[in-house]
Amino acid sequence: MRTYMSGVWNRIKRMAQKADAKHIVMLSVGVLSGQIISMLISPITTRLYAPETFGDLSLIVSLATMFVPIATLQYHISIVNSKDQDEYALCKLTFLLVILTSVIFLIGLIFFLHFKSEKYKSVGNLIYIAVFWFMMSGLVAIVESYNNRHNEYGLMAKITLRRSIVSNLVKVVLGLFHSSILGLLVGQTLGYIAGIKRQSQSIVRHMGYILAIDIKRVVEVAKIYKAQPFYALPGIFILQFSYSTLVLIINTIFSSREGGFFSLSVTILGIPLSLVSNNVSRVFFKNASAEYDNTGAFRSTLRSTAILLVAISSLGFTLLWFIAEPAFSLIYGNAWIRSGTFVKILIPMYAARFVVNGMMHGFVIANKQRLKTMLQSLFIVAILVGYNLASKNVLDIEEFLCFINWTYFGLYILLFIALWKQSGLESKGQKT
Repeated sequence: MRTYMSGVWNRIKRMAQKADAKHIVMLSVGVLSGQIISMLISPITTRLYAPETFGDLSLIVSLATMFVPIATLQYHISIVNSKDQDEYALCKLTFLLVILTSVIFLIGLIFFLHFKSEKYKSVGNLIYIAVFWFMMSGLVAIVESYNNRHNEYGLMAKITLRRSIVSNLVKVVLGLFHSSILGLLVGQTLGYIAGIKRQSQSIVRHMGYILAIDIKRVVEVAKIYKAQPFYALPGIFILQFSYSTLVLIINTIFSSREGGFFSLSVTILGIPLSLVSNNVSRVFFKNASAEYDNTGAFRSTLRSTAILLVAISSLGFTLLWFIAEPAFSLIYGNAWIRSGTFVKILIPMYAARFVVNGMMHGFVIANKQRLKTMLQSLFIVAILVGYNLASKNVLDIEEFLCFINWTYFGLYILLFIALWKQSGLESKGQKT
């Protein structure tokens, strides 16, 4: 028995090493610390701000996050595993793209509000803060890719914690002065800014070289890595759009109060994603790329990472299902028990997302972005069907969320099956 258990433990250690658990843990500790701060302060903010206020915030956040994947056209991903001679040119390309897309987003938002302003009257011109969030998200994506390339995981963890502390404390302080939506917006904004100077020190040290890159060279690397905007971007944008649109649908078809409850639900459900899955994704991308370069496949890295994620997902989300409603009522106040109900409905979808999200870069490694985009397009079909049913009063909000939950769940299973098949394919001319 002792020999058997020793063998199991050694196998677990080998899988953890293949999944690069050390770096995953390092990143996750920073996120966990930030999430602990958020969880400790959330019971205060939910008593300082009404559900309708959180609903208004979610409207603005959804507008920014819906289009964030376009900020760099996903070229920032290539910074992680690009050739050394392309690194600085890619950095300059992505910086230029963030500036350009931010201007386009601002112009588009002005026109949108001119024709569709009714639902945003409650926040007025504060809606334009979404443009700044969009720009900051693009810059942070570039800096994090640079940090990832140079193994600055400890720094990334520290900055994540700092952002959470600043954002949450500002929301509480301003909430005490009955600042309503303004308090949440200021806290959110300062959260984006906090730590960016420290996190970008490495890339700033080389900014002279980056800015000196000739524009012709920038165009050249844009062509070399054109798979990112043509194949990676559509799929990522579709997935982001399919989630951000949920917030808009709930706020516009049902009510901003329901939107507030929903926003807290997805915030809690998103904690495991930001804590583990997103960090696994960063490390998986680098390790799977290395395995693919050496063997022409990345099945080993995918298998060990999938086992790790499934184990965590099964334990964590099962526990959450049992405690969701009483926990929300106890922690956030009786008014917020409805958020716990929404959490229970959406757990299967988020459990599947938790697992698959951590390995989605496998499609990029296998150069199958087009396949990924085709599969992810089905999320748009699902949300359009759900919107049509809800707008015709065929579904109430809980039925709408149940429909989204099980259709999205099935689509994540389909994505994983496709990813598994691609991970075992050998590239031509490479050794196994």
